[in-house]
Amino acid sequence: GSAEAAAGSDEPSSKRFKKEESAGPMENDIPDSHVEQMSQVRNELQPSRKKTVKAAAAAAPSADELKTAFAENADSKSWHKSSCKAIAAIASHGTYVATGGKDKQVIVYDSEKKVVLHSFSVAGTSLLDMNEKHVVVAHGSSKITLLDYSSGSTVGTYSIDDGDVVDVRLHPTKAHIVAAVSTGAILLLGIGDDDISLISTFTKPSSTTYTSGVMQPDGFIYLVGTTEGSIDLWDFQNKRFAGCMGKGDDSGAVTD
Repeated sequence: GSAEAAAGSDEPSSKRFKKEESAGPMENDIPDSHVEQMSQVRNELQPSRKKTVKAAAAAAPSADELKTAFAENADSKSWHKSSCKAIAAIASHGTYVATGGKDKQVIVYDSEKKVVLHSFSVAGTSLLDMNEKHVVVAHGSSKITLLDYSSGSTVGTYSIDDGDVVDVRLHPTKAHIVAAVSTGAILLLGIGDDDISLISTFTKPSSTTYTSGVMQPDGFIYLVGTTEGSIDLWDFQNKRFAGCMGKGDDSGAVTD
């Protein structure tokens, strides 16, 4: 199964998910100031969301363009090392592409200008997400690092005490990072000028093992896949675990 299709729906969450009786407030509440920031961004995005998504999709490099870029730069010192070309993770934003390689490098490439913008030393990359300024990296199973590819600097790293990071996203506010951890925890991190820090950690009333995640484009709904084949819905606006879909269907773990 996949959480991607559910995240793209415009239907209200109440129509797509049955709210569980056990659903309750998040373990550590999100401060109202952060929810207000999310709400403001959502209101700005909603009128043009579909147009923006289509425009971004049109501007993103095609599969053939990416293949060409890799072929042209495979042996370049500015690309991943020729002795270890394997790519572990990839993300894109407009014409920019970020790749995490087995050579312990995260590289940001401009597919329009056909140049490497920056190369960062990050070992064990497993997940990437990016926007017009930042790349967020899950690496070494339990670390989240934020890179600023506009300046070529590392903003900061946050280490998870327990479990593996199975999904990491840059929030539309551009001031937050959301991550899902295998132990069933959801993390909300804040982006500072020179660090990233934990704002809230929240979990379901019952234990769950998470395997994947995806965020709705407006940033208020976060869908997380489980090993049981269900998809959990987290509602940031109302600060609640809102319910789950597909529980008990024995369809296997949900992946991206």
